Amino acid sequence: MADQQISFHPTLAVEAVFEQVKPLQDQLAQIASILEPIGQLSELGNVFEPLRQFGTQIKELAKLLQPMRGF
Repeated sequence: MADQQISFHPTLAVEAVFEQVKPLQDQLAQIASILEPIGQLSELGNVFEPLRQFGTQIKELAKLLQPMRGF
């Protein structure tokens, strides 16, 4: 075993690692492109949340005022 010399090539080692990681990078890029519109929808939902709460309060107010209408 001492007679065998194994030469280490750092460039080849780095290339081998990055070749294995490349498919994962592509998948992450796809996920990121999908998540961007989802994030925008989430922001849009945050804009409409106060309106939804207001609508709920109006419904509750209408229930409270219903007996007065009958009176």
